[in-house]
Amino acid sequence: MEKTYRVTRFPKSSGLADEVALLCTKSNGRDLKLSIADLEGYVACNMILYPHVNSGVVVSKISDYHLIIDQDSQPLLEVVESEIIENPIMDIYDQSSN
Repeated sequence: MEKTYRVTRFPKSSGLADEVALLCTKSNGRDLKLSIADLEGYVACNMILYPHVNSGVVVSKISDYHLIIDQDSQPLLEVVESEIIENPIMDIYDQSSN
């Protein structure tokens, strides 16, 4: 089943949160499929590479499908992975075939 990311960007945001949101949108409906663990790793790497810019950033993996990024106890971004439920297409009954 195909999966998509639902992204909530909070008023207080950062460049890192915007980058993660961009990665989620690129992952939606494309061949590039990133997992929550991949996104968590991306945030962790950025925190190591740019410690001064990302000071106070905390990434919390709530479950295998839910990630929250906070800075100084203020939410920046929430990412929830959900399945796309496709509605079945109704076939039209053709009486002429009987």
